[in-house]
Amino acid sequence: MASDNITVAAKLDPTEVTLESDDDITISAAVTADNLITVKAGQDGSGSINLTATGSLLTVSAGSDISLTSGNTSGGMSLAGNITAVDRLTLTSNANSGSGGGASQT
Repeated sequence: MASDNITVAAKLDPTEVTLESDDDITISAAVTADNLITVKAGQDGSGSINLTATGSLLTVSAGSDISLTSGNTSGGMSLAGNITAVDRLTLTSNANSGSGGGASQT
């Protein structure tokens, strides 16, 4: 887990992806995983998730999931990029706001 911001600006393509930060997480590139993508911003209570229009989240195996969680005290989600989960997409934003672009479940 990072104690500062995380920025993903290059393609990731492993079996599972876990991004955890005490602060914000910005994804501006393709992130693909076979089984699971987990993104947790604001692990100290304050942090947002920003999926830019050039970023995307994709799981490809049967039963694969995507889970996004922003800070529970402050922070939100801005989802301009595409999100595609084969099984379950979970969005948890307990704080301020959320806005979305393209999310789908296949």
